[in-house]
Amino acid sequence: MRIKAGGLDLTPTVPGLLHAWVRATDGTWFGLVEVVIHTGNGRGRLRVTQLCPPEAIRPGDE
Repeated sequence: MRIKAGGLDLTPTVPGLLHAWVRATDGTWFGLVEVVIHTGNGRGRLRVTQLCPPEAIRPGDE
């Protein structure tokens, strides 16, 4: 695993790919989303796949 020396910049809205919707045992829905997060110094990036709450996901401009 490489160290991201500039830290990850988690402030911008980024495009991503919604793979699926999943439901938790309490009925809460989450989107399984793949996004690329850039580092704070702009020299690196990290592709992540994670669960996101529905309010963090919106349709793209395709």
